[in-house]
This record gives sequence, C-alpha cells and structure tokens, in this order.
Amino acid sequence: MIEYSLALIAIIGSIAAVLYVDPIEKLIMLMIAAGAVVGTIAMKMYVDVAIAVAIMSALSTIIILIGLIRIQELRT
Repeated sequence: MIEYSLALIAIIGSIAAVLYVDPIEKLIMLMIAAGAVVGTIAMKMYVDVAIAVAIMSALSTIIILIGLIRIQELRT
C-alpha cells in the first residue's frame, strides 16, 4: 500500500512541476517527487543509497535555489 502512496506523491509532484511557471516553485515540486523516490529506495531496503540520495538532493536543491534567487535579483 505504501508503494502506491509514494507513486502517487511522485506523480503529483511531477505534474505540479510541469504546471508551475516560476522556477523556484518547479524546483520545490520536483523535490517533493524526489522525496517519494527516496522513500521508494528506502522501502526496497537500500537504506545506504537512500541516505546518499537524500543528502545529495538536499545539497543540490540549496545550491540551485541560491543560483535561482541570484538570477531573479539580477533581472530586477
């Protein structure tokens, strides 16, 4: 049952990322989908891989958000 809920979260996050226009909101929605993928990886008992993916996705999100905010500041 949990795999269906994780798949639903991933699908909702992906569809929301397609529908949003703002790049920051798109990134947040993609991270929701990535969270569901990390949950799926952990559910399959690859906890070490899930930890690595979670750390890398969090760090890359922070770096991309900083870049997007700086780009938006330069445009204004």
